[in-house]
Amino acid sequence: MNRMEEYELLRRRLSVPPDALEGCAGRVQARIQKRRRLRRRIQVPAGSIAAAFAAFVVLVNVSTPFAQACATLPLLKPLVEAVCFNPSLQTALEHNYAQDVLASQTAEEFTVTVDAMVVDEAEIAVFYHIDCAGDAYEKIYTDSDYLNKNGQTLNAFLSFSAPLAPGEVGFDTISFPQDVPLPDAIRFTLTIRHADLPGGGRRTFQKDDYTVTFDLPIARAEVAPSKIYHVQKWVEIDGQKLFIDRVDVHPTHTRVYVRDDPANTAWLQMLHCTLRDENGSTAGRHKNGLIATGSMEEGSAYPFSVHLESPYFWNSEHLTLEISGADWLDKETQYTTFDLSTGFAQTPLPPSVYSARAYWKNETLYIASVARRNGQATYVIASTAFHAQPGDVKITDYAAGGFLGSARDPLYVPEGYFGSSLTLPNYPYDDTVTVRWNHTHETALETPLTIPLA
Repeated sequence: MNRMEEYELLRRRLSVPPDALEGCAGRVQARIQKRRRLRRRIQVPAGSIAAAFAAFVVLVNVSTPFAQACATLPLLKPLVEAVCFNPSLQTALEHNYAQDVLASQTAEEFTVTVDAMVVDEAEIAVFYHIDCAGDAYEKIYTDSDYLNKNGQTLNAFLSFSAPLAPGEVGFDTISFPQDVPLPDAIRFTLTIRHADLPGGGRRTFQKDDYTVTFDLPIARAEVAPSKIYHVQKWVEIDGQKLFIDRVDVHPTHTRVYVRDDPANTAWLQMLHCTLRDENGSTAGRHKNGLIATGSMEEGSAYPFSVHLESPYFWNSEHLTLEISGADWLDKETQYTTFDLSTGFAQTPLPPSVYSARAYWKNETLYIASVARRNGQATYVIASTAFHAQPGDVKITDYAAGGFLGSARDPLYVPEGYFGSSLTLPNYPYDDTVTVRWNHTHETALETPLTIPLA
């Protein structure tokens, strides 16, 4: 099924007449016009704050047909161009699910405007853009910080916008773990670090002069209640027992909470599953956001959950959870040690890793590895590194990157595979390095497990 057919199916499922798109666009346009009229009278006090950590969503992540329908409207075009192919947020937009913010501040030659928030009981997505005079800059690089209204660190995962062109809409997302309450307000600080100049070059800015802070209240009355399905069911996959605890359906995403049996020989790293309704509509892995949070491992601060797209606005009578496979981290083979004199592994690589080697370049240690794509998103194959035992080396400037198999890459990448590398610029040893893998093996079920929810 192509994306046009998917859109038509979604439109029929929502019982929206063909001209409803124009009405939806008009509603959003009216909201933006209202914000721009009021924005002249509103300013938010500035200040400074510190940071937290990461997740990712967008405001109007719409399908191609919807984007094409809206792109001719000047006020909607920046939002539409910023986000694409997120079924959950497309549906939220079609249902006019967003909160006005009305906040704008100027830092030197830049004006930062917070356009809107999309808020449910588990996530907040903050959307903003940066304007500057003329064509002075091509890309603007920023840091975002989020605290609660009292200036304290949020108990949440955060992710931040990519570099923005002037006027381009960016988005940050705050994702709260299970049972962490939604705050009444958040404090958002944005610092402009540097910007690319036309024709090459980059200008760096002083933090104090290029920082703005917004106190953003959350309209709790506009937050739609989540739909909670208490599953409470054990399943077995590849000899490992899993307890499907509950499924939380939010307007912007779905979370499937899973626990394991302590007697399992491997920890669950990813559960491959979907939600399907009686009409055959399917909500799969979350496309533009977190795909999982928490951990099965002992001592984890957060329960493990898989993030899917949302059927919140489908008005389905029956939902079924379908489990098609899993990725595992074997408790006995989760680590591999490399001999730095040769670059080769001292023990066989796990089944999930096609090839791997460690090598030095300009006094920096790199660990390159290759794995099969399996139709899934790419990931960091070797997730952490240390010397003799976890945590024995404090690694700063730790970085991860990817490669696809050019002549300059450290390893050959066959078709259908991808490469990933860790960069350890301050590794102090020259004998060995040990890595921990993202996962060691995978299970694909010939017949999916099905669990009716409603």
